[in-house]
Amino acid sequence: MRRRRIALVSQYYPPEIGAPQSRMLETARAFTRRGHRVTVLTAFPNHPTGLVPPRWRGRLTGEERVGALRVLRSWLLAAPNRGAVRRTLAHVTAACSAFVRGLAGCGGADVVVATSPPLFTALAGLALARLHHTPFVLDVRDLWPDAFVDLGLAREGRVVAAFRRLERFLYRHADHVVPVTEAFRARIEGHGVPASRLTVIRNGVDLSRFPRAWDAATVVEAKRAYGVEGRFVVLYLGAHGVAQGLDRLLPAVADAGPRTTFLFVGEGAEKARCVAEAARLRLGDRARFLPGVPRDEVPRVYAAADACLVALRATPLMETFLPSKAFEAFGAGRPVVAAVAGEAATLLAAGPGAVVVPPEDAAALARVVRAWADAPAEVAARGREARARAEREFDRDALAAAYLRVLETAIRSRRAARAGPRVPRGASA
Repeated sequence: MRRRRIALVSQYYPPEIGAPQSRMLETARAFTRRGHRVTVLTAFPNHPTGLVPPRWRGRLTGEERVGALRVLRSWLLAAPNRGAVRRTLAHVTAACSAFVRGLAGCGGADVVVATSPPLFTALAGLALARLHHTPFVLDVRDLWPDAFVDLGLAREGRVVAAFRRLERFLYRHADHVVPVTEAFRARIEGHGVPASRLTVIRNGVDLSRFPRAWDAATVVEAKRAYGVEGRFVVLYLGAHGVAQGLDRLLPAVADAGPRTTFLFVGEGAEKARCVAEAARLRLGDRARFLPGVPRDEVPRVYAAADACLVALRATPLMETFLPSKAFEAFGAGRPVVAAVAGEAATLLAAGPGAVVVPPEDAAALARVVRAWADAPAEVAARGREARARAEREFDRDALAAAYLRVLETAIRSRRAARAGPRVPRGASA
């Protein structure tokens, strides 16, 4: 594949922590390692707290360069991850700013990739692609507005109907659509997108961030740093949102055994509810809630853990999701207990490194954790199996190579379409 100039449009990007941020950063880096030039159009970091770091406050734009990777940041009306009106304004202003920045910033790109949600970001990417006469690839990490309705955050009505029309518009006008799960692919195909324009590329993990095996001194130092020395630690690292339903699993903490601590690290709209529920259940130090940590500190958090928790709510749409934190835990060599159903349950149960329990089932979660806390050698072996599976199936570098093949197909298809059918020499016009 020849060297390409790739524009990535995403509202979310590190130093923010989360699945979309990791997907964009790690994919961009993998592209540049293969010799491609990448420009990322994104907003100033503020998710999920709504607080822009001092470095970017009071500015309209910012730029960072690391080799062939260029990040163009722009202003948005920052908002915490709660409250529909202000969050919508944040999404709209971020998309508008990315579009304006991209008028010049992604000129000359061979392809524009926009990740959704929010749908407004995808719309900005489509507009830039058409203005620059380049193919548009839509990266779908979540199904808007279905997720809002499924989780009870919105009701069917005019607003949801408008979002559905925008969603279908983007699917129809994308040169290629890249969903993260097979269930997403099936739903998008149901909107009339032909299978030839759909390719599933799952989330994965940048294995270079974690050692293949943790040395004992690193583990001891990490446990000491987080105040969990001598404890069996179950780590939940990520968003504390409505989709995870962590508050419904907190009864498992009391039943998991006296030597076990659940360490919840991250932010989100439901964190205050979880903290209040833990206090009501009088969990004390068995449930510890810590703020989100910078990306560079994430490996040390995993070093302090013995196992990891992955959770999704028991709703029909959540059965179509694959929590990317499971892949990161595998990459860090930590086994996973996953309170999930649907595609996530099928995938995780299909190989070593994970035990699946029903979503929102605190009793089942407690049984697994109690057994693991009494069998450290078994847990360590599961961790080694998890790392090996990550190397086989979830390596972000290998997934990026597949993504590049999709982009090359989109580029060639659009160029062929613009050129039109060839007329043989001597044939009558």
